[in-house]
Amino acid sequence: MRSDGAPLSRTPNTFAPGSWEPGRFHLSDALVLKVTLVFMAFWRGFDYITPPIQVGPITESMMLAFPLPVWGGAFLILAAMLAVGMILRIHFFVWLGHGLLAAAYVAVFVSLSSVYLQREMFEGIRSATTVLAPLVLHGLLSFRTGWRPPNWELVADE
Repeated sequence: MRSDGAPLSRTPNTFAPGSWEPGRFHLSDALVLKVTLVFMAFWRGFDYITPPIQVGPITESMMLAFPLPVWGGAFLILAAMLAVGMILRIHFFVWLGHGLLAAAYVAVFVSLSSVYLQREMFEGIRSATTVLAPLVLHGLLSFRTGWRPPNWELVADE
């Protein structure tokens, strides 16, 4: 990681190769992202807890592992844990909520993608890939959050 504050790009010319730099997130950006991810998990939980009238083959593949209300309850509980952690600023709940939601999305991805492996190439694969974004984001946020606050040494020394 660069600590000198120098730009990553080799040239200020925005059309030249090597001029691209990754965007930077501010605290407000991270909070919007986290709130959006919590909302998505809550919505998925409510969706699973109220099963559809007609069950298709993809939903049946998920139900082989657990009934839909169990999937829904898991997402609702984990989203609530993350939301409470964010509201009360409990580091461990935020870290664990992101990590467990990433694991839940892995389980959903595996259960959804197993159906698509039996189909023609890429037929309907977008349903399985829609869980990739929250899976990766929750996993990355959990990893970068860490199991303890980053400045815990500074607080202990004071």
